[in-house]
Amino acid sequence: SRAENASKQIDGLIKSIAEQKKTLEGLTTSIADKNRSLARMRAERVGLTDMVAEARGALTFAQSANRMRKTMLEGLAQRREELRLQRDYREKIAAHNSANDFVEALRAKNNSELQARVDELQESVDGFTKQIDDLKISDGEQADLLKSKEVSLIKSQEAFDALAEAIDKARSAAENLGDVQLDSTVRELERTKSAIEPQITNARQDLETAKQSLAAIRTRLQETTAKREQASSDLVEVKNKLESFRRELDEAVANSNQAKAAVDDALADLRDSSERRFAVRSLSALSPEQLAGATIAGLELSDRFQNEATAEWENANKDKKPDVISAEEKKNQIDALIQKRRDQVVSTYVSLFAAPGGAPQDVFSATADQALFFANDGRIQGWLSPSNGSLMKRLQEMKDANVLASEMYLALLCRKPTEAEQAEVVAYLADRERERPKAIREVAWGLLSSLEFRFNH
Repeated sequence: SRAENASKQIDGLIKSIAEQKKTLEGLTTSIADKNRSLARMRAERVGLTDMVAEARGALTFAQSANRMRKTMLEGLAQRREELRLQRDYREKIAAHNSANDFVEALRAKNNSELQARVDELQESVDGFTKQIDDLKISDGEQADLLKSKEVSLIKSQEAFDALAEAIDKARSAAENLGDVQLDSTVRELERTKSAIEPQITNARQDLETAKQSLAAIRTRLQETTAKREQASSDLVEVKNKLESFRRELDEAVANSNQAKAAVDDALADLRDSSERRFAVRSLSALSPEQLAGATIAGLELSDRFQNEATAEWENANKDKKPDVISAEEKKNQIDALIQKRRDQVVSTYVSLFAAPGGAPQDVFSATADQALFFANDGRIQGWLSPSNGSLMKRLQEMKDANVLASEMYLALLCRKPTEAEQAEVVAYLADRERERPKAIREVAWGLLSSLEFRFNH
């Protein structure tokens, strides 16, 4: 019975083991299924991750492209605006030039001739007025003389007539009375009458002459008055022409000034537009090599290097005969000396402004050594010395501070100074008139060490 129990227990155990084995096989199958499902899920997750990454990349690219398009559109819009402003500026300049030409054309007209004609006519009017005044005086004097002669003639004629009547009465009485003495008196009266008669005739002639003189004076007075009226009329006409010309000239000058103001406004708008365009344009620092080239070009060191190299070569070869070295060899040796000086400028900038080895070379970085170089380095002061052929030499020979400021900005910054900048330079030089060469170097040093000189914009 014990064996049977043990056998039953063993059978039960075997059966239990078989069931557990079967269960384990089911679990193993289930685990395998789950592992396969998990692998599928993992594969799907990797695919989703890749899809998300691709979607993010596409989104980033789309956003970048959109920003680029937006920047491009803004740039195009500002470019169109700049072109419009440039066209407007050119039109304003053309209008100003036309207004100036018109002013010059007016000034070239017979303005001086008109003024001379006015002066001439005014002199004529004044002359005629004086003649008229003199003639009026003569007319009055002649009229008084004529009146006096008329009165004298009337009195003489009355006396003559009375004498003739007395003679007739005396003769009649002498005949009636037969008085010899009375006859003698009659003869005496007749002699007196005969003597008076030519005087009366002469008085009549004098009176007629006086009338003719008075008539001539009055004729001249009328003619002179007519001439004065004509001259006055001509004077008024010429004065009106001159006044009209002056009004036209004043109006033309005002239009020219207005056109000049329009040019200034258009230029200011153009400058503002250019400044605004910096917001969509890249602002990058010049490379060390570019800085060196800009320094050589801006300070006009090429001619200076040419002069220095030529002098150095001539000093080194002064003991050699001219025919020992050919012209081509001389040129090559001088060119090598020039290049040596250019290389020294380049190596100076590279040593200070180039990025360290292994670092990106297109990334801007500012260092204390760079600031000290511009502030204290003797090489900068050497480049700013007024050697023959250099910018500083050319600037120091200029007397007009406005021209000097314009030339300095054009040479170093490739643009003309603004009105404020130009006024500042002029005032700075005026305050340091006794140290003008030093002041010029200081202004040039300020531009050379400015951000605008270092950056390409």
